[in-house]
Amino acid sequence: MSLPAKKSLGQNFLSDRRYLAPILDASELTPSDAVLEIGPGKGVLTEALAARVGCLAAVELDDRLIEPLRQRFADRPHVHIIHADILEHAPETLVAVCIRERRRLETRDWRSSDSTTEQFVQSQALSQSPNLPISNLQSPNLQSPNLQSPNLQSPNLQSPNLQSPNPPISQSPIPQSPNLQSPISYKVVANLPYYITSLALRHLLEAAQPPTLAVVMVQWEVAQRICAQPGDLSLLAVSVQFYAQPRIVQRVPAAAFSPRPKVDSAILQLRTRAQPAVDVAPEDFFTVVRAGFSQKRKQLHNCLSTALGLEKQAVQQWLTTAGIESTRRAETLTLEEWGRVCHMAPRGALPAPIGINKVTQQIAKSP
Repeated sequence: MSLPAKKSLGQNFLSDRRYLAPILDASELTPSDAVLEIGPGKGVLTEALAARVGCLAAVELDDRLIEPLRQRFADRPHVHIIHADILEHAPETLVAVCIRERRRLETRDWRSSDSTTEQFVQSQALSQSPNLPISNLQSPNLQSPNLQSPNLQSPNLQSPNLQSPNPPISQSPIPQSPNLQSPISYKVVANLPYYITSLALRHLLEAAQPPTLAVVMVQWEVAQRICAQPGDLSLLAVSVQFYAQPRIVQRVPAAAFSPRPKVDSAILQLRTRAQPAVDVAPEDFFTVVRAGFSQKRKQLHNCLSTALGLEKQAVQQWLTTAGIESTRRAETLTLEEWGRVCHMAPRGALPAPIGINKVTQQIAKSP
């Protein structure tokens, strides 16, 4: 497959196969696993995954790659090439497609499939909206697509544009999938475009049914931020660590990709927690945390006071009650300390839920 990379999609294809082994090892794959691959590209990682798992849903946005990928894996019915934008669909819905088809294979009834993968995805999207959270993974100075520092690569964003599905195999209507009525166990493996890193991680970790394990390649500096410890935390780090235990597996040099990016990458493993790290409603937790990180290098009481519209004296008393020195800075607090701050919030300090549309508008207007 000799198609050139699209800069608008942030495509950097893995070309050095020596880095497949650490990705696969970190993914802890078994023959019974269901895996969601984001951005299969030219299929190098897809090929390795297909040989090791029970079913594989590979989601690709670039329409040029769909048909070559489908032809390449045509003789492997447990591999499903899905033409879609991962950010527009609940990940568990996409995985449900290949789980359903694996069951057809196991019962020797897989040829009775009555629609294409995209038709199934579209029917699910109409029947249920993804459970989008109120939290925001990006701090004001880490907004996507400017997640990187000024000297790092920042491809242009491309508006999501889900292409029309291929003609159906059969005109029979497809029933709602029973797979979504019960928990789905799956893993995610992905070489993420830099510009959607924070959005994709938020989308995966805050899904109604998140993956049990995710192994993703991200920008080296971003992986370091995600794995940071108290004293050097960011809103991104707190948000990821609220839902998962991150670990850098290995650094991957820029030379391992084609075209070569300007920076190195990292293989990042995210082991999803059975429950969030702090026993606080996510919308309350991220309202407080986002307020705490709203002004870089400012003391915590100033940030909370300004962002939440509270008197400084009231905020200082609030923090004292929670056992937190008011002059500390947000990057020094542990997740457990953020939890205490949330639990001790005075009546009226946290706004009532305002709905995802207004939250999205607020995020878009953030500095």
